[in-house]
Amino acid sequence: MNWENLLKDKKIKVTRARIDILKILQECQKSMTAEHIYSIFCEHNKDVNISTIYRSLELFEEKNIVDKVFLPEGVNGFSLKKDDHKHRLKCEVCNKEILVHCPFKQIEELINSEANFKITDHSITLKGICEDCNDKNNKEKHN
Repeated sequence: MNWENLLKDKKIKVTRARIDILKILQECQKSMTAEHIYSIFCEHNKDVNISTIYRSLELFEEKNIVDKVFLPEGVNGFSLKKDDHKHRLKCEVCNKEILVHCPFKQIEELINSEANFKITDHSITLKGICEDCNDKNNKEKHN
């Protein structure tokens, strides 16, 4: 992905920090907090203020580059928006995230026709226990 072109297309000033934030989100492929992104900057001896990260993430959300989700720790997590809209299943045991296709299209059409309300965006995170953790739990019960 050419991050510089994306930022220009969205009328966002191109900075090294903004490009690095997008690269970090791309490499991680799961929701990350601003603090986690900041720690990666620190590990690589890159000088950036955490407030710059927060402001950039909020701007990216406003420009539909990232999705913001509320994480169990009580903080916001951010992940790159995908072209193919998906939702997350988050394991409460191991914190693994599984992406699933969005089944919301029919619901959007129903809401639009019944309430004359056009939904412009939505985000859903379902919490539960993944197959691996469930299998591990079942094995422990049988031993």
